Amino acid sequence: IVFHLAQAEALLAQFQETTQIRGWLLIAVGIMHTHLHVVIGVPGDPEPKKILNDLKAYGSRCLNRRWGEPSSETWWTTGGSKRKLDDKRGVTVVEFALLAPVLLISLLGIFDMAYTMYAQTLLQGALQQAAQFVDGTLGVRMSGARPISGRNHDAKHGTLSNSA
Repeated sequence: IVFHLAQAEALLAQFQETTQIRGWLLIAVGIMHTHLHVVIGVPGDPEPKKILNDLKAYGSRCLNRRWGEPSSETWWTTGGSKRKLDDKRGVTVVEFALLAPVLLISLLGIFDMAYTMYAQTLLQGALQQAAQFVDGTLGVRMSGARPISGRNHDAKHGTLSNSA
């Protein structure tokens, strides 16, 4: 049997549905032309043979419905690897698969907030410099400039006059 792209996509969708219905966590799937690999997190300690048989049975039904039964009368070889990850490795893989998206989104949010603050600071500094340039009083903030004790400054002649 050689899987083509449409069959691989159909198998992936079927594995996702099967694991969701069974309450399993589909951690990784690799579908090549001649074989596939699946890593699944399951609660409890079910027999690996049952898990493999479920995936093969639902996968076969899916493939048979769309492409008919193959000439060899089966999509699978007999057997198949049913290795269990030890508890520590298995738990670590499952925990990582559950937490990685949350941590990644949090990290991206932090970077986004930091960049927004950086851009805001740059913009604020540029606006202050522009305001100082327009006011002609570089080094003096526009918001702090006031007439000096009731006198008006004549910028053209550089003189002060009383306003009263």
